[in-house]
Amino acid sequence: MNYLELAQSRYTTKVYDPTKKVSDTDIDTLKEILRLAPSSINSQPWQFTFISNQELKKELAPYSFHNDARVTDCSHILLMSVYKSVESLEKNMPNYLAPNHIEYYEKRAKPKGDQMLQIWMMAQVYIALGYILPAIASLGIDSTPMEGIEHENWAKVLYKYQGESEYIPVVAVALGYRSDDDYNQLSKKPKTRRSIQDIIKEIK
Repeated sequence: MNYLELAQSRYTTKVYDPTKKVSDTDIDTLKEILRLAPSSINSQPWQFTFISNQELKKELAPYSFHNDARVTDCSHILLMSVYKSVESLEKNMPNYLAPNHIEYYEKRAKPKGDQMLQIWMMAQVYIALGYILPAIASLGIDSTPMEGIEHENWAKVLYKYQGESEYIPVVAVALGYRSDDDYNQLSKKPKTRRSIQDIIKEIK
């Protein structure tokens, strides 16, 4: 299946079959794809956490708004987090950033101030989100990107399982396999998008 076919067939899953689990092999593949995700100046201000522990998912569900059933019924949650502070980014940059990238950061990014830098870091996580969704679909895995999570409460629940972290949750992705009863699958609810003419312009 080529990329266009993936885009045409992928959809946001609403109802998961809790009996079907994503294999460790596929999770390992997704881990490596995430490791290769692009980011501005290779900043990589993120952490990715795969959650399959059912008790943890149950604790996270009440802080997930309308996504609570997806959190409990899916196979895995992919949690995408960002540095809590600019200080954490700057402390870690020398471990993996080239000198010219650090110089660019110091001259171009840092003068914008901490608030803009925090927004910039979060934007990198969304680049990774866009990068991983078609990769998930290419493995035949269904997914649900979820901004509808209470970030601070998710962080508090995770603290009990992994201790203090310098990252804060941004967005989560449910991974698994659709239920036959999923009302959002394309056979029951075709994909709708604005027309190419409405959203794309070309300058030659």
